[in-house]
Amino acid sequence: MPIVRSDDQQQGRFPEGFLFRSWGEGRFAAGGGSDYHYHDCDEYWFILEGDAKVIEGGVEYELGPGDCVFTPMGSEHKIAATSDCVIFWAGLALRGRERAGHLHRSARSGQE
Repeated sequence: MPIVRSDDQQQGRFPEGFLFRSWGEGRFAAGGGSDYHYHDCDEYWFILEGDAKVIEGGVEYELGPGDCVFTPMGSEHKIAATSDCVIFWAGLALRGRERAGHLHRSARSGQE
């Protein structure tokens, strides 16, 4: 059973067949959340504690513990905690232009 440690993630060392390339924990106080963004990878969010609204592709979803969100590469999304909320997120390999992190489109043009 291969174990992947946080320093393996930082160094890009993954066993063959391992799908995730980045992951972490997010903690949001009630009323907090993320910006509206997208990624050059597919991303999963697992709601561990609390409740949140997730907006993905312009559609709002209400989520609670045990729910999972899948946001495909390029799909704009954000999370808004409706109570104190803890999530675990994981991203797959970068694709397309292979840019890391939160990416944003211009409000005026819809362009990156």
